[in-house]
Amino acid sequence: MSSLLLTNNLSKCYRLYAHPGDRFKELLLGKRYHEEFWAVRQVSFNVENGVSIGILGENGAGKSTLLKLITGALTPTTGTVAVHGRVASIIELGMGFHPDFSGVENLFVGGALLGFSRRQMEAKIPQIQEFSELGESLYRPLKHYSTGMGMRLSFSLAVSIEPDLLIIDEALAVGDGYFQKKCIDRIRAFQERGGSLLLCSHALYSINMLCQESLWLRNGQVEAYGPTPNVIAAYETYLQAKTQHLPEQHWRESRSGGEITDVALAGGQSDGATIFVEHGGELTVRISWKSDHPDRLFHLGVAIDRIDNLTCFATTTLKEGLPLFVGRLSYEATVRFPHLPFSNGNFRVVVFLLDEHGVHVYYQKIAEQTFSITAGEKEWGLVHVPHTWVGEGQATTPHVLADALSREADPRESDLVARREENRTV
Repeated sequence: MSSLLLTNNLSKCYRLYAHPGDRFKELLLGKRYHEEFWAVRQVSFNVENGVSIGILGENGAGKSTLLKLITGALTPTTGTVAVHGRVASIIELGMGFHPDFSGVENLFVGGALLGFSRRQMEAKIPQIQEFSELGESLYRPLKHYSTGMGMRLSFSLAVSIEPDLLIIDEALAVGDGYFQKKCIDRIRAFQERGGSLLLCSHALYSINMLCQESLWLRNGQVEAYGPTPNVIAAYETYLQAKTQHLPEQHWRESRSGGEITDVALAGGQSDGATIFVEHGGELTVRISWKSDHPDRLFHLGVAIDRIDNLTCFATTTLKEGLPLFVGRLSYEATVRFPHLPFSNGNFRVVVFLLDEHGVHVYYQKIAEQTFSITAGEKEWGLVHVPHTWVGEGQATTPHVLADALSREADPRESDLVARREENRTV
């Protein structure tokens, strides 16, 4: 497997001056008047053919700076970037576009920067116009476009050139639900043809579904890099430790196309707000939802979260290989958990209405009831782990245990108890 992108110790340092005149004073006097800020420091990773990588991290972590270094929009302070193959990127909406040029004129400029002749771009205009659905707006100045329209133009250009590597930096977040779904479908088709994706997003669910590997940036440096589930788990643990009272995990999103109308729990005893389930007991989740069109395809996802937002388990009908839901305007489905392994705690159920790929989230809903499990006073933790105790010197019969307790209570009886045990043995 060959590499499309190789980065080696990539770093970007900015000089920060307290006053504008300090730059001139530094140049004139040869004395340092600035502070160094390393937006990105010693980042190394590779993107192989057919492999998609997600980039995640908090605001200010250096994600956008890293992508600009990769695409050549910024010059690295140290390190190298090597790109093999055609790359298309959507880093900032409108980046490389001129506001006074029409959409079509900007497509010609953008195509020229990517190495396409005017004739080649003319052949692509009908395809771009059809996918973007901008209509006659394609011939109007870009300064009259809304942010969403600019995103449509940028994404349509990027996918029309059939790149080997597609780089996206949160651009899809500004689009409407309909076009976001359309973009996700095009990205999936691009990946199925062997294309690689470099996706920077706060939507961890999208990264989890679209990217095999992920890179977590923290303060400009690589905090974790590897298989996406492992990196996301580490990142969510970090966020959970940083903020203990998140109202909802930030990657869960709601979109138009379908609406979950009810999530009902059954099992155990209920006081109305909470269902009390024994350890190893059964829980049933009944889901009802509506569709805006009978031809729309759906998958379902269900997550069990501890009440402090720790996701304990999540699954989808896509993973189970179940048929898609289609052909109706209203649906019902049930998922049964016959043997809950949780030890102690309070939990909630979150249901996701997904597209046919299991990537796009149309809607999410939290069950109004929570459920509680108590495994016993002598056990702690999230799950019950089957186990056995084996030791030497344990009191295995009631009279031996009673004698031992008696001996602890009155040490003067110890000799008598020992002789009595010896006689029993004989």
